[in-house]
This record gives sequence, structure tokens and C-alpha cells, in this order.
Amino acid sequence: RASGRCLVFPSSHVTCLDVQGGLAALGSAAGEVALVDVRRMQVLRRYHLHVMAVTKVALLAGGDVASVGLDNLCAVSLFSQPPEPSELKKMGKLALRRARQGLSAATALVDVVGDVVRRRGRAALAAG
Repeated sequence: RASGRCLVFPSSHVTCLDVQGGLAALGSAAGEVALVDVRRMQVLRRYHLHVMAVTKVALLAGGDVASVGLDNLCAVSLFSQPPEPSELKKMGKLALRRARQGLSAATALVDVVGDVVRRRGRAALAAG
């Protein structure tokens, strides 16, 4: 949505930007990648490809966008081609799989931190 000369992204804030000619590629903290017409200040296409913040976007030939996120996913958004229903379904499945991987990694980290805390607590009790 345009507000004066400033684009407003209601779900998140912009984390990275690449502007070439009249187009801009934007990445968001929510994992979205968008293609924006700078002259009209209008979002042309937007995909939610990442489960974590997008750290870098790059405009490619024809309006496609390459993106990298904190989720270690590299993606190419084919904005130059119309979306097909099967592609949208694949993207949804990919996002779900990446979310599960992120949750699994977070759970493993919590387990490791818990083990370290328990070991240090035992060592402190033994020393005390």
C-alpha cells in the first residue's frame, strides 16, 4: 500500500533493498520478498519464501529476484513469469518444511543449553 511517497509493509519492516531502474527488490524481517514499481510506488508481486528475515536481495534480468535469508535458504523468485497454482503449492510446502527445520534446530539448541546448565550446576554443587 502506498502512503505518500513511502511504501508501508504492514506485516514487517524492510531488511534489505536493491534498486535498478524503475524496479526495487525488497526483503523483510518476516521472510517476504517483494518486487516494487518505484515510479508508481506499487508492490507488483510478493512471496513469503523465508521463515526468517531476508538478509540480501538482488534484482536479476527481467524482474526476477534472488534472495538469501537467516534461514540459510537461497531462493530465486520468478516474478517475470505468472505464478502457476502448482508453484504456489510447492512454495507453501517449502515454507512449511523450512519452518519445521527451524523449529527442530531451535529445540536442539534449547536441549544443548539445558545440558550445559545442568552440568555447570552439578559441578558447582560438587565444588561447594
